[in-house]
Amino acid sequence: MENDNRQSNNDDELPNKMRNMSFDNSIDENYDETSDLNIDTKKNSTIEAIGIVINVAQTFDEFAPLIGTFLALGDEIKKLYDKAKHNKELCSFLLKRCNGAMAAVRDLDMRKTENRGFFSKKGNLKLFEEFIKCMEKIKKFVANVSQLNKLKKYFYAKKIEEELNELVKEFNGYMSSLNFSIN
Repeated sequence: MENDNRQSNNDDELPNKMRNMSFDNSIDENYDETSDLNIDTKKNSTIEAIGIVINVAQTFDEFAPLIGTFLALGDEIKKLYDKAKHNKELCSFLLKRCNGAMAAVRDLDMRKTENRGFFSKKGNLKLFEEFIKCMEKIKKFVANVSQLNKLKKYFYAKKIEEELNELVKEFNGYMSSLNFSIN
C-alpha cells in the first residue's frame, strides 16, 4: 500500500512540474546545420555514384558482346599459329600484335568503371566493331599463310607482302584510334 501512495504522489508531481514549464520559441544557436548539409552531400554523392555505375553498365552492355567476340578471335588466331605448318615467323609477327590488342581489351574489360569515358563514346563502339572486322581479316590471313608451302609462298610473295602491310597498317590505325598500346 505504501508503494501505491508513492505512485500516486509521483503522478501528482508530474502535472505540477509541467505547469511550471515554459516553452521557448527562440532558435537554438548551438544547432549545427552543417551536419544536415554533410548528410545531404553524402546522399547526393551516393546517388551520383549509383548513377555512374548504372551509366557504365548501360554503355558497357553494348560493348560486352563485342569484347567477347574480339577475345574469341584472338584465341582462334593463337590456335591457328599453334597449328601452322609454314610461315611461322610471319604468323608470329601478327600474333604478337593480336596479343597486345587482346591485353588492352582485357584490361578495358576488367576496369570498366575507370574506363567509363571510353565506353560512353559512341565513336569507340563503331571503331571497335570495325577493329573486330580487322581481326577477322588477320585470322583469315594467318589461316591461309600458315598452310602455304615454300613454293606457293614464292609465287604469292608479292601478294602476301601487300596484304600483310595493309593489315598491319589497318590494325595499327585501330590501335591508335582506340588509344590502345602495344607493349
